[in-house]
Amino acid sequence: MDAFYQELYCQIFMRWILLNPKHDITMTHTCDPYEQIHLSAKHSIATVTLYPNCIIEEQAWDRKTHKVIFYIHFQMANLAHATRLYEDLLETIYENCSQPLAKILLVCSGGLTTSYFASKMQELCDLEHLNYKIDAVGSTMVYQKATGYDLILAAPQVSYMLPKMIEKLPGHIVKAIPTKYFGRNDYEGAVKYALKVLNNRQNDKEM
Repeated sequence: MDAFYQELYCQIFMRWILLNPKHDITMTHTCDPYEQIHLSAKHSIATVTLYPNCIIEEQAWDRKTHKVIFYIHFQMANLAHATRLYEDLLETIYENCSQPLAKILLVCSGGLTTSYFASKMQELCDLEHLNYKIDAVGSTMVYQKATGYDLILAAPQVSYMLPKMIEKLPGHIVKAIPTKYFGRNDYEGAVKYALKVLNNRQNDKEM
């Protein structure tokens, strides 16, 4: 592509972003040292930066965890390509906005087995860009550590403690991890079960 048109397309692209504000996203524009558009949403922040040689960088972070949830850089090829990549950035921001951070605590007799299980569930959430934090604790410490968690999941080994945990942790959602997931190391099934429980509670609140 002719360098003149490439630079022109970059300027058009940046102006196009500024002239097309999006719902629930605030934009600011800076030019020091490079031209940059800052996007601010409820749960995410993002930037679109124009570097020399018509290199464009797009990245987004989760506000609470500061984790990068989107990153790409590319050289301007044409406006259609650039706008598609920008729409992908916006989609990531909106997905993160629609899924606020929730914290899940897994409980086991000693915490070691469940710590590994929790780490595998966390890996799946990170891979799928699900904005959840999953930890594990031994049963003797659950009452001290439960504050701030949205869901307490007891491993099958300590599921007999469920009535006591429900009684001593009012205001918390307390459930048992189904044995079919825990016994088969079905981390995906356990994640889906946890999210289903959280979604059902959210729906109950909205009714």
